[in-house]
Amino acid sequence: MEIRQTTNDDVIIVHLAGEIWGRTGEPEELRKTVGEIVDNGSKRVVFNLSGVRLISSIGLGMLIGAYKAITGAGGAMAVAEPADPIKPVFRVLRGPFEDFDSEAKAIAYVKDETA
Repeated sequence: MEIRQTTNDDVIIVHLAGEIWGRTGEPEELRKTVGEIVDNGSKRVVFNLSGVRLISSIGLGMLIGAYKAITGAGGAMAVAEPADPIKPVFRVLRGPFEDFDSEAKAIAYVKDETA
């Protein structure tokens, strides 16, 4: 799993890539990233999954943990552009977070949720 951050206005975009298995170190790395985002007072976060080839149930649990941390701090989170191999997972999951086919739609959603 690779993690990279960018910003769009005041929205943090967390780009995840590769395979999200929940291997040793991955949950801690994502928790640390999310913790830093929350500690810095950011309230709007989008996880772009366009580069993710595979996600396990542990990986989904990692995203749910991120959602709880972000919304628990008064923020909003969405998932953007799940790659074709993982789209079915999000169609079945249907929550707790919203998923969008474009980053722009996800950004608009988190801005609206924290307006």
